[in-house]
Amino acid sequence: MAYANSREFYSRIHKIEKRKKRLARGYALEVKKNGIVEARPVRQGIRFPYRMLFVILAMVMAFKAFVYADIGPAAYNEHVAALADGSMAEKAGAWAMTADTFTVWMAAQLNLYVL
Repeated sequence: MAYANSREFYSRIHKIEKRKKRLARGYALEVKKNGIVEARPVRQGIRFPYRMLFVILAMVMAFKAFVYADIGPAAYNEHVAALADGSMAEKAGAWAMTADTFTVWMAAQLNLYVL
């Protein structure tokens, strides 16, 4: 019998903690008919992870600049041209890895201060 009661107790604790987490994401106060104020969780839609997208984009740009600075512009452009002649995925990679002005500038800064 004690086991059944402890199971009920821990399931109630779990429900309370779950509600607390939902309330932490946002809530609206509602006054019931009997005058009690109750906090109800506000549903939020799915959010796009802009921070993660920005971090990935910054990492790709840093990788491009490091490779451009390491192997030089001529060899880098040869590798990108070889990618452009490949399959559809390789063409997409060649488009992404094409040296733009920011990549060239970052590579110059890397050569000046790091490499």
